[in-house]
Amino acid sequence: MSRSRDTADQINIIDSSAADATAITIDSSENVGIGTTSPTDYDGEADNLVVASSGHTGITIASTGSNQRTNLYFSDGTTGSDAYRGGFSYDHNDDHLLVRTAAAERMRIDSSGRVTKPSQPAFGAINNTGAQTNLAINAYHTVVFGGEFFDQGSDFASNTFSTPVTGKYQFNVQIRLYQVDTAASYYQVLITTSNGSYEVGLNSPNFTTDPDYITFTGSFLVDMDAADTAYVQIYQAGGSAQTDLQQSTSTFSGYLVA
Repeated sequence: MSRSRDTADQINIIDSSAADATAITIDSSENVGIGTTSPTDYDGEADNLVVASSGHTGITIASTGSNQRTNLYFSDGTTGSDAYRGGFSYDHNDDHLLVRTAAAERMRIDSSGRVTKPSQPAFGAINNTGAQTNLAINAYHTVVFGGEFFDQGSDFASNTFSTPVTGKYQFNVQIRLYQVDTAASYYQVLITTSNGSYEVGLNSPNFTTDPDYITFTGSFLVDMDAADTAYVQIYQAGGSAQTDLQQSTSTFSGYLVA
């Protein structure tokens, strides 16, 4: 059985069967609380808010003020980062939708429908430190990528990308070789992963003289498991150990597609 009580400029609906526990509160600002006497918007705004007890979840039905947001959120507490662990927030000022998990923004859709995902694994690396010259023949050489354009998620290190989650990954490679030996049977560039290798290019340099350089480029959509790895290798079959990997022109990039 329930009854109402008017105290401190608010109305409380009491559940008398549960030791007079407050079931619903309507305060002087027209905030509505379920299971709490102090309905509070954990995202810093307040107006027409519905929350559950202990601050574990909430819905902003409508909001006013400078931010003008509408929220559906899930929390583990009432203060700090725990106050908004996950959920959705629509900002009426610039018409963008935010999705949060673990108290951090994971996706934003702006007013034009453009989607950004700041936690999506993505990297871009370049061979710009430590020359690799006179590569030995009949041997696989891992390409050294000493520099990074970006590494969103910090999953690239020691020339290798390690997958944080299972999924489909797009990889892109450009490799430029100098001092190419026309006597070599072939040059091969590979993306080597835990699940197998993908041939970026195969070239048999059957020229009248040694070419100044050759370039290999390729892209692959690869199925990867969590904690799998991917890196780039070069192989020269036969000829002389005279070929160099040109610095600052060889790149390796990738990102999680799905």
